[in-house]
Amino acid sequence: MRLLLSVFALTLLSQITYSQDFTVRGFLTNSADGEPMPFEKVKLLNADSTSAGGAVSDVNGFYQISKLSKGEYILKVEAYTYSTQTQSITVTLAKGISDVNFELEKQ
Repeated sequence: MRLLLSVFALTLLSQITYSQDFTVRGFLTNSADGEPMPFEKVKLLNADSTSAGGAVSDVNGFYQISKLSKGEYILKVEAYTYSTQTQSITVTLAKGISDVNFELEKQ
């Protein structure tokens, strides 16, 4: 029984130690007047353009995507009547925060 509990405790400890807790966050604003862009989609893509996650900006234009693993990603913002914007990001740390803001321009 002790062996089973020891194995369980070590497994739990290793998962906590190696868990990924990196966050990308930022604001979407209108480049013409600086106003926030609420309820717009922010897509997180892997380097090969497959979907890895996403978020929707709140009433203040703020978005946040958490629990990212190390790797190469592309942030993509598409808003109706605005130019699509992309930003490449590289996550090299297991834990941390990266701020990526977007100023959207009318088409």
